[in-house]
Amino acid sequence: MSISFSKSGLGKTAILAAVKVVLCKICGDKSSGVHYGVITCEGCKGFFRRSQSAIVNYHCTRGQTCTIDRVNRNKCQFCRLKKCLELGMSRDSVKFGRLQKKQREKQQQVRSVVEGNQPSSLCAPGYEGYSPGASPTVSSSVHENVFSVDYAVKSEYVAEAAVAPINYSLKQEPIYEHPQQAAVPSQETTYLSVHQEMLSQDEVFAAQIKAEFESAHAASIWLKNNSHPLNEEFESSFRNMDRVGCWNLFATEMSKMIESMCRFVKFFEEFNQLDEKTRISVLKDNVFEMCLVTASLFYDAKTQSISLSGQNFHVSLFATAQPNVLAFIRMVHSCLHNLAQFQLSAVEVALFSAWILLQGTASASYLVQRLKGCLHRQFYYKMVHPEEALQRLLELLQTFRLLARQHKQLLSQFFESEPDAKLQPLYMEVFKS
Repeated sequence: MSISFSKSGLGKTAILAAVKVVLCKICGDKSSGVHYGVITCEGCKGFFRRSQSAIVNYHCTRGQTCTIDRVNRNKCQFCRLKKCLELGMSRDSVKFGRLQKKQREKQQQVRSVVEGNQPSSLCAPGYEGYSPGASPTVSSSVHENVFSVDYAVKSEYVAEAAVAPINYSLKQEPIYEHPQQAAVPSQETTYLSVHQEMLSQDEVFAAQIKAEFESAHAASIWLKNNSHPLNEEFESSFRNMDRVGCWNLFATEMSKMIESMCRFVKFFEEFNQLDEKTRISVLKDNVFEMCLVTASLFYDAKTQSISLSGQNFHVSLFATAQPNVLAFIRMVHSCLHNLAQFQLSAVEVALFSAWILLQGTASASYLVQRLKGCLHRQFYYKMVHPEEALQRLLELLQTFRLLARQHKQLLSQFFESEPDAKLQPLYMEVFKS
């Protein structure tokens, strides 16, 4: 799969005409149109809608590997729903229908009014001119007890931004309780109403970003919610996996996340307006950091395990005799552990991921400030010290950048010793120089 962001210009009539000869992506039956984001037949459309209209708890008795086709599609609901999500069918399309375009138009109207008045006052307090510090350095020595969280947080491998203990207290009041507005002079009423409307629109905007993020990562989130411990047979084969096999497994999981990121970033008009070469460059430069932040949703700090493709891997399984790879794994583990201390929700991860992607894009400067403002507002509702927590989160990005560079170096070293190795094409396209 190659990275592509092209959008079809076909209207609804043209699409319906085209799919007359197109098969359902789920089961291979004759399709009837684009339903919930994927070309499907009426049967799969109805199945997916029903799966979202009530609480369901499907199970597979065949190892989650059932073939879904026109004949067998009703035999395993678990694998059918899994395939629907993997191919991109959107849960939120079932919930919210087609209101998104109107909401975007209203956002644009409010944004235009505010930009014409006082745009600078809408930025999150204290973050208008934020600039992270210099990149930290990493020691190259190796020690024992590599997967202890206490050790990981104190380890010399961990960059300064990730070393400081994080223990941000959460507010006890309801998180959506807004502070009382202070009285203002009557001549400010017009601007205040616009400002309040913008706050309301930012809440809608954040909800839309969350919906897009969860839709893009629906398959992974669903598998995580239905995850289970590794069985002994797979754990044994994993421990005995050779170097090429380990890299291939890593590349496969990264490719899945990159595909989800490509779907997610299409939501942002500022990103879509860039030429394709620039979009690909921006994504390549930031996707590792975005994947690392997103991985925090699948990491359990209590059990020190991460969910991959519906299976829980304890971090001790990733032990290796190679010192440089071991140092890299330690830092990844430490970053995930530190991110877990923030208890980031899906909307916060989505906002932070989008900010990482666009913060170096000049044409998206307004959107970057808005994303930061939305993230600050999320922290304000749940953190006792939101400014301190947000600043600390942004500072962690320097450690993520360091890990991204180390990842490319390790990949280069891998191919020096294994020049004939074949990894996932999308992963190679993004990361191999």
